[in-house]
Amino acid sequence: MIEGFGVKDMKKILVLDCHPRAGSLGSALAAAYAEGADGADVRRLALRDLKIDWGRDPGKKPPVELDIATAQAAIGEADHLVFVFPVYWGTFPAQLKGFLDLVFTSGFAFEYQENGFPKGLLAGKSARLIYTSDTPGFLWRWMIGMPAEKTLRMAVLWLCGIRKVKRTMFGPVLKSSASQRAEWLERVRGFGESDRS
Repeated sequence: MIEGFGVKDMKKILVLDCHPRAGSLGSALAAAYAEGADGADVRRLALRDLKIDWGRDPGKKPPVELDIATAQAAIGEADHLVFVFPVYWGTFPAQLKGFLDLVFTSGFAFEYQENGFPKGLLAGKSARLIYTSDTPGFLWRWMIGMPAEKTLRMAVLWLCGIRKVKRTMFGPVLKSSASQRAEWLERVRGFGESDRS
């Protein structure tokens, strides 16, 4: 669970830890980003801690679960969203997909216009994607086509009105050394520092 943002005139940054396991490299990257962004109004949300019926039909309108409403409120208040996730089978973990389906809903993140095209309701926000993979960068970019990044950046954030999106992939993780991971954590702290103003 997260609390609302507290400081009125500071940049509001919501860091979404989308790794299914606590203690993972992804969770460490999310923490490093939040440390670097200290000085802004930073909130962290670990999707794995949410009490949500992940199998729920997003098109049905039962009472909205508290954690969905809380996440929507935090996203609505935030100026900048940071998604930290691992790549699983070319895309992101099922829990992040469920989060997008249940939280980035019509009427909150976008609405359909009379012409049938969606209008983004989160315009004016920015985002950063930080993700890990075991696929070498050249294969990820040129052979596989970066499906996780493209889906989140274009099919979700762009549609919802978020046009300014920075992205960074770290990997391959499996063969990375402790010093390599420490370097990645330091880079991500730097991202937090640069994004806080």
